[in-house]
Amino acid sequence: MELDRDVIVDLLPAYLAGEASAATCRLVESRLASDPELARLAERGRAELAAARPPAIDRKEPNTVDLERVKRLAIIRTIVLSVLFSGVFLATLALVILARVFVGR
Repeated sequence: MELDRDVIVDLLPAYLAGEASAATCRLVESRLASDPELARLAERGRAELAAARPPAIDRKEPNTVDLERVKRLAIIRTIVLSVLFSGVFLATLALVILARVFVGR
């Protein structure tokens, strides 16, 4: 069964976007192989589709970077506070021990 050329032209957008079924792809590809003008139309459509796509971004999204930065700062803050509280505790303990040694006599 030979489909009208207009039917293939109507199927081209779905085919080029990768949304056509396997049977439709086979049908369109067989017609493209036998119709050079239709094949040029398809190539032009592929080029336009490729130009319309945004370029791939090969970096992390800004929100992801911000989240990682916040996590890193929270860890640093926790470590600094732990060291400060440990230092205060040890200094207080040293003062208590010294007070007992000198005052407790």
